Amino acid sequence: MSVIRKSRAERKPHGDKPPRVAGRRTRTAVAATGPVRVVAKKHPLNEYMELIAALPLRVITTERQLDAANGMIGKLLSSGPISRNAMAYLNVLTILVQQYESIHYPTPTAPDNEVLKYFLEDRGMSQAELVRRTGIAKSTISEIVSGAKQLTRGQMGRIAEALKITPAAFSFPSD
Repeated sequence: MSVIRKSRAERKPHGDKPPRVAGRRTRTAVAATGPVRVVAKKHPLNEYMELIAALPLRVITTERQLDAANGMIGKLLSSGPISRNAMAYLNVLTILVQQYESIHYPTPTAPDNEVLKYFLEDRGMSQAELVRRTGIAKSTISEIVSGAKQLTRGQMGRIAEALKITPAAFSFPSD
């Protein structure tokens, strides 16, 4: 295979080279079909720094900053495959959003009796069935569901196992 090159006089002002892409180093390789532009990959750190320049990783203190952070998270998640550096940026940004939201939009905790009622209803389980599965006295289960009595750690564990949930669904009293 031979490559025929034009003399300088025959070339266009920029020769046969394709136009340069701003911000990227390019090389022109000559293939059998003609010149082919090869674009060098961006350095991974450059991508991270571009994200930092677009939205710096700082503690979120206003709703406007929260909106910008959520917009960036949405943009990164919808852009297709995420590089390792973009994922590192996304993880830190997510932590900053969670931190702001936990302070400004706290999630109220429900009392244990309400949590228990919810899971019994969700599982279609009666109090009698819960008594059978846990071995806890019927009167105790009834008092817990009504809110007259608090769960102990031991009861939490047995109830959580019977309902197939984590004991962390309940608050932890000091026995």
